[in-house]
Amino acid sequence: MSGAASRWSSGLAFYLATIGAAVGLGSIWRFPYLVGTQGGSAFIVVFVVACVAIAIPLLAAEFLIGRRARTHPAQAAGVVAVAAGGSRIWNVIGVLGTIATFLIISYYTLIAGWVLAYAWRCASGRLVGATPAALQADWRAFLADRGRWPPGT
Repeated sequence: MSGAASRWSSGLAFYLATIGAAVGLGSIWRFPYLVGTQGGSAFIVVFVVACVAIAIPLLAAEFLIGRRARTHPAQAAGVVAVAAGGSRIWNVIGVLGTIATFLIISYYTLIAGWVLAYAWRCASGRLVGATPAALQADWRAFLADRGRWPPGT
């Protein structure tokens, strides 16, 4: 987003940000694993149905609340509820969403650290020729020693 008016720089930027948020790291990293271990196409069908039946209506509701309220997420639902004759207690939705976002970002930060550590190990050549058992031992040692950086020092 850009400018004091807090608008997206283009429609394409908005759609790419929305797609990125919807896909998330879980779909990129766990999706192939789950498809392989939980029944292949049956899992894909359930995933697509869940996205269409749950995620798309929720995303549309968020868009509508945001456009109507024209305020930050923690107060948007309360503003719309008051305009419709309801209570500001609906702000709880925005507050819980903000807390959930914080927790999700905290989790993704941990995973990003793991990715950086693994990339460092790969780039330094430490994993070249390692057996699966050695890779597992290295990973366990990395998780047990949380204060070392760069990994392998």
